[in-house]
Amino acid sequence: MKNLILTAILVLTLAAMSVAEPNIMIPKQRWDFGHAPQHSALTHDYVIMNTGTDTLNIIRVKPG
Repeated sequence: MKNLILTAILVLTLAAMSVAEPNIMIPKQRWDFGHAPQHSALTHDYVIMNTGTDTLNIIRVKPG
């Protein structure tokens, strides 16, 4: 009986670990533009990586 319970716990633990999930990683989250003239247009590209095992869906982006 003890072996059955331990086997069940092991199977459930392995199943939980193998669930595919996306994981977002943004290496550099802040960017300093330094001194810029007033009313000038500034842009910067951010690298967004999915380090998970499932598809990462980016639904809404809000600039801050």
